[in-house]
Amino acid sequence: MNIRFQIATWLFLLAATVAGVAVCIRWVDFPVAVLFQAHASRFSGLGRGFGSSVLVSGEILVIAILAVIRMIRGHLPAYAKALFVACCASLSAFSANDYILNGV
Repeated sequence: MNIRFQIATWLFLLAATVAGVAVCIRWVDFPVAVLFQAHASRFSGLGRGFGSSVLVSGEILVIAILAVIRMIRGHLPAYAKALFVACCASLSAFSANDYILNGV
């Protein structure tokens, strides 16, 4: 394969992805958000109970437990590795939201 074909293919797939995201946001995300907005008042207590500090504390606890298990056993099962990565990604998203998005 030559480089021009690879670049053209990449650009085509990028354009298709951008178009797909726009279609999903317009015709999937917005209608679902409007549907849930009608019932959001019922779950206001849930937001107080599961605030960001509670979620971050829980994720840190899970990460610490998995680290101790890894040190004791010498390995982690595949699902525990996936849980570890998911918790780290969630904490990264919280940090990005606090420091980058809220600063804008």
